[in-house]
Order: sequence, then structure tokens, then C-alpha cells
Amino acid sequence: PSSALPDTACDRTAPPRPTTQRGTMLDAAEITMTLSKIHYELIKVPFSLAEVLRGVNLARNAGGDSTSLAKIYMGMVLISRALPWALDGNDL
Repeated sequence: PSSALPDTACDRTAPPRPTTQRGTMLDAAEITMTLSKIHYELIKVPFSLAEVLRGVNLARNAGGDSTSLAKIYMGMVLISRALPWALDGNDL
């Protein structure tokens, strides 16, 4: 089991991207976070969650380790707290 730890740690970090591509991907992640906030304010939590997950994927694929990724993870935690209420089927 101890030999599996380095493999798992390596899988969690994406290699750094070229600076221009990384910047573009992080900008796109920030935009999806803004869309997520708009959906959340409109009480469209499933759409908000979809946007925040898209933002997480973009930020992680940009190489991770960024303030954008940290902010998106915080947003994901806040949105996930509303999921039980949002997924009752009445407001979708």
C-alpha cells in the first residue's frame, strides 16, 4: 500500500501548461465561477454546480496550484451545501 501513495500523488497534479495557455484556461475557470454565482443567486443550484465543476476541471487542467482553483473549491463547498434542498425535484 505504501508504494501506491506516490502514484496517487502524481495523478493529482497536472503538469504545468505554457504560460499563455495556462492563463487562458484560468480565465475561463474564473468565468465559469461567475456563471455559477449567477445561477446560485437565481436559485438554479444544479446549473450552478455544473458550472463550478467545469471551472474545477479547467483550473486543474491548467496545472492546478492557483488562486482560481482555491476560490472555485470554496464555491463548490458552498453550492454543495444547498444540494439536498435543490435536488428535491420541485424546482428543477
